Amino acid sequence: MTSSPIAPGSRLASRLGFSDRIFIGPAARRVARSIEDGLELVETGLAEDVRVADPLADVTSRYLYEAGGKRIRPVLTLLAAQLGEGNTDAVIDIAKALEITHLGSLYHDDVMDGADRRRGVPAAQTVWGNNIAILTGDILFSRASQLMARHGDRAIRLQADTFERLVLGQMHETLGAQPGDDAIEFYIQVLADKTGSLIAAATQAGVIFSHAPSEYEEPMRVYGEKIGVAFQLLDDVIDLSAKPEDTGKVPGTDLRAGVPTMPYLLLKAEPDAASAELAARIDDGVARIADGADPSILDGPLTELRDHGSTQKTLELAPHLDPRRHRRARPAAQGHGARSTHPLRRVLGRALPLTPCRRAHAQREERTLMTKLRLAIVGAGPAGIYAADILLKAERKFDVSIDLFEQLPAPYGLVRYGVAPDHPRIKGIITALRDVLDRGDIRLFGNVRFGEDITLDDLKKHYNAVIFATGAIRDTALDIPGIDAVASYGAADYVSWFDGHPDVPREWPLDAESVGVLGNGNVALDVARMLAKHAEDLLVTEVPENVYEGLSASRITDVHVFGRRGPAQVKFTPLELRELGELRDVDMVVYDEDFDYDEASKDAVASNKQVMVIDRVLQSWRKRDSVNNAGGTASRRLHLHFWARPVEVRTDESGRVAALVYERTQPDGQGGAIGTGELREVPMQALYRAIGYFGSPLPGVPFDKKHGVIPNREGQVLAKDSNQRVPGIYATGWIKRGPVGLIGHTKSDAMETVRHIINDQGSWWQPEDPSEDSVTALLEERGVKWTDLEGWHRLDEHEIALGAPQERARVKVVPRDVMVRVSRGE
Repeated sequence: MTSSPIAPGSRLASRLGFSDRIFIGPAARRVARSIEDGLELVETGLAEDVRVADPLADVTSRYLYEAGGKRIRPVLTLLAAQLGEGNTDAVIDIAKALEITHLGSLYHDDVMDGADRRRGVPAAQTVWGNNIAILTGDILFSRASQLMARHGDRAIRLQADTFERLVLGQMHETLGAQPGDDAIEFYIQVLADKTGSLIAAATQAGVIFSHAPSEYEEPMRVYGEKIGVAFQLLDDVIDLSAKPEDTGKVPGTDLRAGVPTMPYLLLKAEPDAASAELAARIDDGVARIADGADPSILDGPLTELRDHGSTQKTLELAPHLDPRRHRRARPAAQGHGARSTHPLRRVLGRALPLTPCRRAHAQREERTLMTKLRLAIVGAGPAGIYAADILLKAERKFDVSIDLFEQLPAPYGLVRYGVAPDHPRIKGIITALRDVLDRGDIRLFGNVRFGEDITLDDLKKHYNAVIFATGAIRDTALDIPGIDAVASYGAADYVSWFDGHPDVPREWPLDAESVGVLGNGNVALDVARMLAKHAEDLLVTEVPENVYEGLSASRITDVHVFGRRGPAQVKFTPLELRELGELRDVDMVVYDEDFDYDEASKDAVASNKQVMVIDRVLQSWRKRDSVNNAGGTASRRLHLHFWARPVEVRTDESGRVAALVYERTQPDGQGGAIGTGELREVPMQALYRAIGYFGSPLPGVPFDKKHGVIPNREGQVLAKDSNQRVPGIYATGWIKRGPVGLIGHTKSDAMETVRHIINDQGSWWQPEDPSEDSVTALLEERGVKWTDLEGWHRLDEHEIALGAPQERARVKVVPRDVMVRVSRGE
């Protein structure tokens, strides 16, 4: 059986006992759950902590974060914290700070190394230039320092000492070994400073800020540092891999660039003539490449180096740096007794596979397990594509063939059809998704409707398992009188319209002068902004022609946004709020009565940076002349109403929206709101509810109507009326957990689901005909005009060409039949 390509970090983790490993035994599993819970808190916090108020800086600072990452440093911090009180607030903050420090260092490293790619996307300096990349790293370092500063001198000192070592390691690597230095010892020290220091800080911080016994601090620091050194040594071997498709690197990238690695240094230290002659040929090749020669001149010597004993010695050296050999030197924990069985202390040196231990009986069964997984994924948005990517990169004992089914003729889901056209920075995630599809190891079937063109029974006949990644695209219902009136809309439909969704009517009624928007999240502000924004300001975006024409004819003068709670409790981000104030010819209107904060709100403003920024923006609008309609000169106004709970939609004689009646609320002292009994009415002719999204049921698949998700346990789908697992059916993304979380959550969701697919190998479906041709034959027999990846490229190029004469990134093609014809070259 074969093993798929995995990231270098995963291979290292497998050797050292992390990542592709789990904890065995009840007590140890509790540790694992604690780490997983902590990692979710870290991931959620990172998504916000890397955001920057400045629009450009916000894009650049989130660029590499959204491209992914293994989060090794936070995992190690959380692991070490199990020696103490576990996931304290300080542990979570420090874990985030160290990961952000690592993230900032990547921007700097790529500039210094002249790297072309990082985490599967173009390196930042290739997109924005060296200066912006360096400054982005600096911003992230400042963010890390802010987090550290919350926890006193000890945290600040740890960050400062670590940063000094990082810089010295990079400086020494740049200068190289000096006369009199032992080249190998010098190289190990560079690795310890440049990589090991930050991982050492991660393990050390877990001990310090979980209040674990102080005698564990030094052993855990040593443990982390040696993991970092071993990581780099293994990466040196990976650099020589003969399979670039496995590593994502051209073999010998470092050596071709003149960067010494451990196999090369050990080769130079060999006394025999053959080794010296090979080293001389490598040196000569490096010099000639520096003078402009073709890098391929080193192909032969590097192949010889890969097969040379010095490369094997590098592999043998890494385990000697594994701090598990130092376990005997660890001091006994005072007060715990010599016979303590703390799960962390039991597992630090044990090999614990990610897939559950099968033991003897399962090892006998392993010979009968299928050696190839035929997997169907329904939904080609981020959730589906990430699941495919993670599975293909995971370590496993079987081959994988993946078919991705999408009901639309174009992939990318809500990134293409749920992000406003004036938010190109968010659409940048498409670059990473495109790179996954363009590798060529995933088949795309677009314009295929699940339940119509292909059914669950069909999938069982041709696949071993299916993942549903269909998202949540319906509006959450609001049960108040009149909500179904004419001109009462769901935000999902409006968003789909202005994003050019092919299944939404081409025309949208924008004849109302005053409109309301219910909700205080990012979607509500997106809807309000796209209602208030002048159409001509969208001409630089990918807005479809029919949408531009519709917005050009809009009669809107006033947009009212209503939220049940106050400014200190909103769900939108400062960036979304600021964008409203930047709208041309639109006055922002806020109301003084909404800013009579209670103590809970004041505390939120003082202690939460995001709330503080939101409050600062809103307070600045209170000072403008246009506040409270006192002299605004713009042709449109955008009103923010806080402490407003909708109770009724009133209609005119024709049944159309005429007004919104809301109850004035007030703080409940705990961050919530309670009614006051005071009713108010705002006239309007249209209303949009943006109070959340909801999943849709899929034919033949269990569905939780109350929560709008597929019932599941960690991605394993459960039967409708029980907690029994349904073999072969899995879920990921919003249809799994509901419409919450950012891209980071989507990736962690997919990892969890993929882990179970790997573990469930013995319970996969046994398809009648798993051949790849059988699916295409089925679709052709049914007359389905499906589109493939080549067809998507054709449509993509067509849209870009449509935008070129107007100097726009693209102009979306909206009608489904046109999309299909272009894709199929008809």
